[in-house]
Amino acid sequence: MFKQSIIYFLALFIILFSSQEISSSLISNKIKDIQLEFNKYSLPKNLNIEDVSFAIFDSYQKYPILRMFSTAEILNLIKKESSFNTNAISKKGAKGLMQLMPLMSKAMRVKDVFNSYHNVRGGLKFLAYLSTKYQDKELALYSYYAGETKVNKYIKQGKMPTYIKKYIKGIIV
Repeated sequence: MFKQSIIYFLALFIILFSSQEISSSLISNKIKDIQLEFNKYSLPKNLNIEDVSFAIFDSYQKYPILRMFSTAEILNLIKKESSFNTNAISKKGAKGLMQLMPLMSKAMRVKDVFNSYHNVRGGLKFLAYLSTKYQDKELALYSYYAGETKVNKYIKQGKMPTYIKKYIKGIIV
């Protein structure tokens, strides 16, 4: 209960110092709506749902372009990347819930890649960048998965490979 109160207080603090005015009850409802989305998934016991929910809420406020993605799509992305395993490490070295590579973690100023809040905020900051660059949900997700260089090359060629297209199946609802 105490932890949840802190989350609501921090959300309120962020909103008060942003350009949008949102009531504390609306903040509370939005965070609860995000938390309800978790009921659709089988989750590991060590996943901090409150931290992930607040990271999503906070990112929606800071990066409005992310609103092109539903909460379900963001959670589907996390599931696809790490199966909600906070401590996931890929063969290529990507870490945490959103599978951030070391250089990306540094570029997105992620303090602790194994901290749910920091990792999701960093991953969503990067997704916001890609969404702004491409102005397209699918291209942003393709780039999140395969990298901007590869996706730009495939855009110029006029054809996206099947392995990249398969990646977004199950993410977009």
